[in-house]
Amino acid sequence: PEDIKIAKSGVLPDNAFYFLKRLGRGIQEFFTFDSLAKTQIILKHNSWEMVETLSLLQKSLNEKNPILKNLQISIAASELDSIENRFNQVQDIVEKTDRIDKNKAKAISGVAFNYAEKFFRQELILQEIEDKLDDSAFIKIENGRAKRPGVLRF
Repeated sequence: PEDIKIAKSGVLPDNAFYFLKRLGRGIQEFFTFDSLAKTQIILKHNSWEMVETLSLLQKSLNEKNPILKNLQISIAASELDSIENRFNQVQDIVEKTDRIDKNKAKAISGVAFNYAEKFFRQELILQEIEDKLDDSAFIKIENGRAKRPGVLRF
């Protein structure tokens, strides 16, 4: 239900005000100091961004203007790259916490591992959308996806 609400929010990555959404999320993450809570927030935000990216790609399937469609695909590819970086951020948190508190690092890894199920469902949706894209759009998206091994390392 939360994902549906996010997808229908209307403020997708191609919206001029999307930076405000990102800024708010960044502030929340910045002021969360507990590594476990920070991981949970990062993964939640990452999931939201993936849903927004999927919604943008779905929107691009219906776009008649080839220039706007190409722009939406490029933005989505960039978002996928950003999502990868956030997974790497979580991996860094696990590694830093492991040096200080092995039990907490184990808990953080558990949170990330539990997120993997949702991630795989989102990946399946992304693959379904990709099947509907033309070759050039597919290649752009795949270039963004190819960089995302992150959560699988937990």
